[in-house]
Amino acid sequence: MEKNSKDWPPGDESKDSSHDESYANAGRFFAYNSVPRYSEEEAQALAKRLDNKNTFQEAMKILISWLESGECNESNSTCFHFLIQLCWNRVEKLQAEKKEYQEEIKRVDKNVLSRNSCIQHKLTGVEEIFSTIKNKTCGLISLRIILKTCKR
Repeated sequence: MEKNSKDWPPGDESKDSSHDESYANAGRFFAYNSVPRYSEEEAQALAKRLDNKNTFQEAMKILISWLESGECNESNSTCFHFLIQLCWNRVEKLQAEKKEYQEEIKRVDKNVLSRNSCIQHKLTGVEEIFSTIKNKTCGLISLRIILKTCKR
């Protein structure tokens, strides 16, 4: 079952799901590239960013920072498990997208090889024509006239 930030927090119905990122950051200013301190509100806002493909990279850095600084403990482990599950969901989506692109590349490669083979076949036919013309005169027209015409 796929989880998303609307399920936040797992197993806790007392939390209002209407909290959004702007509420969690209300009245606070973060310097560029700073990581907010862990709190339930920040974790809830982070869950929404992890669930959004446009903000996932930034959110992932915050989660890594929280994990590296030891913010995860026994009392909030369920919250971190949920955040990590959101990351795993993104990984699965990215793997599916990668697989689609690889299949598309295979189709394009086959198409290019087919077109290249067709062009090569046509060029071989044209080479045969010129080889025949080079060795013989074609009716009343001499080789020189044909070659001069072809070079134009």
